[in-house]
Amino acid sequence: MKVSELKELFNQENIESVLNQIKVKQYISIGEKSLFIKNIIEQCITDNENRMMICDYLQKKIAIDLNFVLFYSDLELDSEDVVNDYDFLVENGIIKFIQEEIPESEKYLILDILHEEIGQQLNINNSMEVIFAKGVNDLTTIVYGLIDKIPDEKTVQKFIKSNIKLLPKIINEVKPETLTTIKSIIGNVKLGLNKEYK
Repeated sequence: MKVSELKELFNQENIESVLNQIKVKQYISIGEKSLFIKNIIEQCITDNENRMMICDYLQKKIAIDLNFVLFYSDLELDSEDVVNDYDFLVENGIIKFIQEEIPESEKYLILDILHEEIGQQLNINNSMEVIFAKGVNDLTTIVYGLIDKIPDEKTVQKFIKSNIKLLPKIINEVKPETLTTIKSIIGNVKLGLNKEYK
């Protein structure tokens, strides 16, 4: 049953009658449990501005609630309006109802493994080795990016050839005091222009 259908039922029937129409599973397979946990981890573990991995606890709470609905009940969420569906389910006690219908041993197993898995992910991804590797990877990316932007010799020569005719105009537009400064900086270095550039 879709949550939108459930909303319509709430307008027509009493809450007790509607809740009794929701089918809740007492057990899901180990493969489904694994997927349940993976979904939550993907939704709640993120990196902060310092590239450290953190757990977004609000996202974790929402993900746990919604995954109990998706895996243990016959309800289907509206993929385009999950936030409103979630609010409706919480406000009307439906998530609480579903979780109360699931055996404690089933919930404990999932939540215990989830807690351990999140701790492990954070420990691994925030270890010095991983942080160092991220830094080296970032530095390598920057260096290769810079290397890719350095023009080759042919490109430099082509640029000089195509712009050499502009040089006298540029020099004539330079203020005399700026030319004096340039000459003093250059010092004894002589600029030799090849005959083909003249």
